[in-house]
Amino acid sequence: TGGGEAYLYALQVRLALTERLAFIATQDGFFDVSLDNGAGLDGWMDLAAGFKYAVIDDAASQFILTPGLTFHIPTGSEEVFQGKGSGEWNIFVSAEKGFGDAHLQGNVGFRIPNDSDEQSTILHYSLMLDYHVHDLFIPFIVANGFTVVSEGNGLPLDSEGYDVINFGSSLADGTTQMTLGGGFRSRLTKNIDFGVAYEKAVISPEGLTDDRFTFDFSIRF
Repeated sequence: TGGGEAYLYALQVRLALTERLAFIATQDGFFDVSLDNGAGLDGWMDLAAGFKYAVIDDAASQFILTPGLTFHIPTGSEEVFQGKGSGEWNIFVSAEKGFGDAHLQGNVGFRIPNDSDEQSTILHYSLMLDYHVHDLFIPFIVANGFTVVSEGNGLPLDSEGYDVINFGSSLADGTTQMTLGGGFRSRLTKNIDFGVAYEKAVISPEGLTDDRFTFDFSIRF
């Protein structure tokens, strides 16, 4: 497309059903794209929801292990490459280990479409390290990776859309994309956090994202 900018406005909802089981809605938002060639695209993202369960929750050892799954419902706008196929499963496991004020968090999973022609099967993995300097300053570094395990039969692209779009790229088999980044979180009150992150693509082809900023508010009830 020759480049451009994209803005994603999204809401996540997490509801504790028991001390270990939680309902999660992880992708619900609006996508607005402005291309350098003057074209503009916008529309709703697919809805995604599911559950996660804390198999191990050992506060004394600062360790938690949480497998889970979500299902991407193809309800979004085709203009922003949503609403494709017959839905997509995201099966994952997350873990976090604390070392005093430092915390190491990892996640690995598969995005598995019901229609493997329309969408690609993608392995995703991430690692984050943070350090609690102060409630108002919790810096972190992060790496996010995506490897196409099985390409789709959709657009003739050699890369995929990270955690935003599953293009079903027909030339992306075996392609790995990765971003490195960092940022900080601030615990403004007991129930409200604010966070800022910056990521940069470090493996070619960069694909959808050369670099991006993320800003978020987290409100707990």
